[in-house]
Amino acid sequence: MGYAKAAELNGIPGPAHVLELAVELRLSRQQKEKTERLFEEMLASAKSLGRRLVDAEQALDDLFARAEATPDTLTRHLDSIARIEARLRQVHLQAHLAQLEMLGPKQLALYREFRGYASEHTGHPMNH
Repeated sequence: MGYAKAAELNGIPGPAHVLELAVELRLSRQQKEKTERLFEEMLASAKSLGRRLVDAEQALDDLFARAEATPDTLTRHLDSIARIEARLRQVHLQAHLAQLEMLGPKQLALYREFRGYASEHTGHPMNH
């Protein structure tokens, strides 16, 4: 759903793509292990939140199916859904920020080159 698009389009690496490029980026064993843990933690959190989102969407559907929707109940359900989606996006974006801290400047430049973001992001303030 593009939850990490803001990071990715600005050359901030995510763990899935870093693992795909592990050889090209010359990740150390420690970097690879940390990236794998980061990816697993992100995935576990995202799956949990995804289940909550599905449940919240089902509750919204049920609200209408039972003809119990009112402006107030609708607002409460939509606010709940929005909070879950925001948290899901946060999980993905935080993983990108954490991944950024694990790579050296040369690895980051290589990542951006392999992902097609080579020269336009070399001055990014989060660049090491």
